[in-house]
Amino acid sequence: MLELLAQSGSLTDSLTISPRLVRPLLVFGVLILVLASFGKVPLKYNFRNLIVRWKITLLTALAFTLVVALMTVMLAFVNGMYRLSQGSGQPGNVIVLADGATDELFSNLGYRDTSEV
Repeated sequence: MLELLAQSGSLTDSLTISPRLVRPLLVFGVLILVLASFGKVPLKYNFRNLIVRWKITLLTALAFTLVVALMTVMLAFVNGMYRLSQGSGQPGNVIVLADGATDELFSNLGYRDTSEV
């Protein structure tokens, strides 16, 4: 096992994690352990509650999975559109919009304005 970890050292070199990200995770883990040790309700009650109320547990898990899946799909769509528009443009082309316009549809440049460009 140690040999396998030693061989995969090159993979872990590129996956460095900032200590700024690890510290809050460790603090949260310690807090959970402290709260679990001082807890008034035993953990077996919590697990039994998940089994007794299995319908609500299942719906909660499905809703969480659906939200994560939709967010992943939307992020993939946005990144795909960004790459598509980035790769299809010509470096010399410029779009000039009227002052305050957010889109070509709302931009209106008069004939006199074009001479200022």
